[in-house]
Amino acid sequence: MFAFPSAQQNAATYSAQLTAPLWTAGRIENSVASTESRYLAGAAGVRWEEMQLRLKVAEAYMAILCADAWQAAAEQALVAAQAESDNAVGRAAQQRASKTDVLAARVALEEAKHRANTSENAATAALAEYNQLLGRPPNFDCRPAFPALPLLGLSRDQMLQRAIAVRPDVRALQATFDSLKRESDSWRAAMYPQVNAELGYAFEDNDFQTRPGIGVAGVFVDWNVFDAGSRRHKSEAASGRAAATLAALRDLQSQIAVEVLRAWNSRSDAISAERAAAAGLDYAFELDRSIQQRCMTGAAMSSETIASRSSLAEARARYLEACTNRVLAELRLRYAAGML
Repeated sequence: MFAFPSAQQNAATYSAQLTAPLWTAGRIENSVASTESRYLAGAAGVRWEEMQLRLKVAEAYMAILCADAWQAAAEQALVAAQAESDNAVGRAAQQRASKTDVLAARVALEEAKHRANTSENAATAALAEYNQLLGRPPNFDCRPAFPALPLLGLSRDQMLQRAIAVRPDVRALQATFDSLKRESDSWRAAMYPQVNAELGYAFEDNDFQTRPGIGVAGVFVDWNVFDAGSRRHKSEAASGRAAATLAALRDLQSQIAVEVLRAWNSRSDAISAERAAAAGLDYAFELDRSIQQRCMTGAAMSSETIASRSSLAEARARYLEACTNRVLAELRLRYAAGML
């Protein structure tokens, strides 16, 4: 290997260089702003996923309450169907009922058993889905209580304005648009001259060199005049993606208006259905009380009492289902408005 006569075999070199940008046409500022906007978009996306998960958990929670209520109603209906079947068999033995009456009562009993089995399976499935969302075993015992959720005192227009302002998916798209626009500006700025101030020092441990260290300071202009249009194409590509994101943002805002309207109407319908179910429950209570009094005086048969209790259990299930739908409608309205 060839070596210079003045070279030292075990020489060592150390160097340090400091560069400070003086003028970059906004390249660095736009690049930093683009990165910050991408971070904000990711954080907003995480909040949107969390909000969706909260709504799923709430829906699964309310499904357990509703399924348990219908299971209780189905069990009460099964008791009533069993009593009616036994009554039909007894009357047939006394020649007071035909075979057709007995078969009809048996069919009603089998249908009641089927409904009871279906409602039990539905309750088990609702519990398993709720536990799965919480990361628990499917058969983990859960005794949910009915939540107290007041109605929001905001108008539909106020909710719409709040949704457009604070919904995480809107903020994520807005931040993505800002990031792409800044990225486009950064690539465009990179096409201009870049002025930097540089300060450097180099040291070489060489016995044959009289000055081991040397310092450098100056202002330098870096201008890549020809890059085959690479930076221009990158700027245009980022600008195109920004335009597409802006169009998606405007479409989402118009879609949110429809979502808020539908959620608002659904809550109104749920409130009306809850009032109707409450009136039906009051009627079932009064009817059951009347039949109980008649039974105590001997004016009503025990099968009528059992059937009355079955009707009361079904009315309770309908009322609880209506209350559940009202709470879910409120939650979905808050979800549409970005307030969940």
